[in-house]
Amino acid sequence: TTGSEVVKQLEGQDVRTIEVRNEDGQQTIVVHVNSQEPEKKEYTFNLSGSGHQSIEMEYSKVGDKEGMVVYTDSSVRGEEPLTVVEVMPKFQGGDLQTFLNWVMSNVQYPKVAAENGVEGTVIVSVVIEKDGKLSTMEIVRSPDHLLAEEVINVLLKSPIWTPGTQDGEPVRVKFTLPVNFKLS
Repeated sequence: TTGSEVVKQLEGQDVRTIEVRNEDGQQTIVVHVNSQEPEKKEYTFNLSGSGHQSIEMEYSKVGDKEGMVVYTDSSVRGEEPLTVVEVMPKFQGGDLQTFLNWVMSNVQYPKVAAENGVEGTVIVSVVIEKDGKLSTMEIVRSPDHLLAEEVINVLLKSPIWTPGTQDGEPVRVKFTLPVNFKLS
């Protein structure tokens, strides 16, 4: 697999290299981002077991604000998702809190972030597609790129939802949720 097959597009972003690694049955994508900071920025996305064949990442940096949006192969472009619908999507028979509990039980504190005392809340928006798959994931705010990367990797492994409906038809629905990282 080549990087161009797996990562479809990095729209004019300041990206140094893209690697696709297949090691021990695990497929990971590593995106190296040029940075003004002395250390290199590297985002690693693990697609193994996620049910996704490819992703597309948009990275931006304006001043001290970094932005990242990850689109999966399930993402639908050009059709805006709704935020409130007649029947909201269901996650394993529950609601958004059930999903947040699932996320928190699957997130692992990145070792380097813990060693450096990085804490805070990652705010992420996600879209549940008409087929129940999680697609477009946007990091709205994150105290550190390692925490954002961990959240995206967990979201990539999300089980399929029961989609939301409007007028009896499945629709795309967008949620925003906080993922808290606190050292004890």
